[in-house]
Parts: sequence; structure tokens; C-alpha cells
Amino acid sequence: MTPERRADIRDRVEAVERDGTAGEWAYLEGTDTVEVYPSDAATELVATVWGEAGSEEETALGRFIAAARRDVPDLLAEVERLRTEQTRLLAEVEDERRRRAAYVKGMRAGYDAEIDRLKRNGAVLIEQLGKVEAERDQARAALAEALDRRARDNVIAGRREAAALLDGRALLHFQVANALGCGVRFDRARIERAVAAHPAVRQALAELETSEVAA
Repeated sequence: MTPERRADIRDRVEAVERDGTAGEWAYLEGTDTVEVYPSDAATELVATVWGEAGSEEETALGRFIAAARRDVPDLLAEVERLRTEQTRLLAEVEDERRRRAAYVKGMRAGYDAEIDRLKRNGAVLIEQLGKVEAERDQARAALAEALDRRARDNVIAGRREAAALLDGRALLHFQVANALGCGVRFDRARIERAVAAHPAVRQALAELETSEVAA
């Protein structure tokens, strides 16, 4: 129902009240009519329903007109009550919608902030991971270089020790050969016989062997 139609109905009800026909209406069945009067003033005719005397249609129409005096204002009041209730409920719904919207907005803002924080932390972690990997690669390279250098140094030292050891043996053999009159030519059999015959030479070879084992 449009607001204009409600206003028209209300105007007609108020006009009836101004005409002095307020209050309950009653209907009286006549020979061929049903007449409607104010219940407190039967001399003032409100409406006359023409038709077959005593017919159900005539009686129902008369009752309807008589009851309209009370029913229409009651219905208007009920409409206004329902509209007021509707307005209240709509306001509550709107308040709830706004509250939920604000809640969702706040939650979304919190989620967005958390996502941004995680993104920033992720970027920092990725950067730190890159640095750690670079440092790891540098450490690996330095370790490999150190191991290579140590291996080379060990090889060189081993070669030097071996060379020194060989030089010591050669020198001792040369000295033994000279002492025995064997000349510079290496003669193992003669040296061994000389060692067996000369305790001092045997002791020198034993000390040389001991130093080799200790090394």
C-alpha cells in the first residue's frame, strides 16, 4: 500500500469522525433494505443497502459496512504499528550490517597487515638466505683452497724429507765406502761386510734407520 492511499483512507476515517458518526455502527434489517446507523443515534442513517429482504448477501454487506467503522481505523493502526516495527527492524538490520561490515573491515585490515608483515619477513629471510649461501660458497672455496694448499705443502714436504733421507743414506754410504777403501762406486756387499766388521759404522746405520722410523 502506497503512502498516498494510506493518507486517503485516514482522511476518510477522520471525516467520518468529524461528522459525528464516531463509535460503533449497527445495522437494522428492514423489509427490503439493511440500514446502518450509529449505535448511539439510531435516528441518523449512515447507509442503506437495497436488495432482497433477508438475503445472505444483503445481510453480509450490511454487517460489513457497520463493522467498517471499527475495522478500518483498527487496520490503519495495525498498519502503522507494523510499519513502525518494520522501520525498527530495518534500523536494527542496518546497524547489524554496519557492525558486521566494520568487523569484517577491521579483520581484513588485520589480515592485510599480517600478510604485509609476512611478506616483509619473507623478503628479509630470502635476503639473509642469499647471504648465508654466498658465505657458505666462500667458505667451501676457502676450505678447498686450504686443503689443496695443505696437500701441496705435504707433498712438497714429503718430497723434501725423502730427498733429505736419500741424501743422508747416500752420504753415509759414500763415507763408509771411502773409509773402507771402496772408492765412490757403491758396493753393497762390501759395505755390509764392513758394517759387520766395524761397530761404529753399524751404530751409525742403526741411528739413521731409527730416525727414519721416527719421521
